[in-house]
This record gives sequence, C-alpha cells and structure tokens, in this order.
Amino acid sequence: MKTDVLSKLLLAGFVPTDSTLDAKTKQNLICTECNEIQYMAPHSKMLNFKKFPSKGCKICVDKRKNGEQRKLNLLKIAEKFEILTSNPENVYRTGNSTLKLRNKKCNHIAEYVIRNVLHDNVNCSECAKDKHALIHGTIR
Repeated sequence: MKTDVLSKLLLAGFVPTDSTLDAKTKQNLICTECNEIQYMAPHSKMLNFKKFPSKGCKICVDKRKNGEQRKLNLLKIAEKFEILTSNPENVYRTGNSTLKLRNKKCNHIAEYVIRNVLHDNVNCSECAKDKHALIHGTIR
C-alpha cells in the first residue's frame, strides 16, 4: 500500500496486517482502539471514515455513541437485580445481550436478556414457573 493510504487508514483507526496488498483487496485490519481484527477492504473503511469521521471499528464507535445510555440502563437494572456478570459494560453491546442477575426480592439467579429486564413488568422467571405449576397442578 502507498504511504498516504496507510496514513489515512491509521487516521481511521486501523492498521493492516499485510501492507503489501493494495487498498481495494479485502484483508485483516487491526482496530487501534480495541485490537479487534476486522476483515474488510481498507479503501471502503477510508471512504466510510471520510463520510462519518468516527475512529475505530463498529464496536468501538458503538461504545462511544451509546456508552452513556448503557450506563443509565445498567443503573436501572441494578434497582431490581444484583448484576452477577463480571464487567457488564463489555458484555452489554446490544439489547439482546444477556446478563446473569440475582433478583433482589426472591434471590433467584438467572440469565436475562437486557431488553426484557429494562421493562418494568418483567419479574423473576423462576417465580413465574412456580406460579404456573401451582395454577396448573404440575410439580417441578
């Protein structure tokens, strides 16, 4: 790759693993923010950076854009549940991510989808199974 292409790619937050390939050939690029390896063409990443000047891979950009809201969501979850997952900020990438939580009312432990827990009407899944068993006369 040419030195001007390499410098533009570095500005966009990536380092190529093989600088002998041209800019339009897909290859592994290392994100300078998080060291994740992304498979893409350097040229497309540079064009994307020119249009949307956000440095790093999609994961890094998403963390910067939505980081404050995620912190608020984790605080809201902590009102009803104790978060048992270590480093929940790194696990919480989307609303479909799961966290291991302990319900503060009944002390049951379960894996919950974050999006479901953020709704106020979500209760303990273990207690719901027990209630279902009582209503329908089945024993767990």
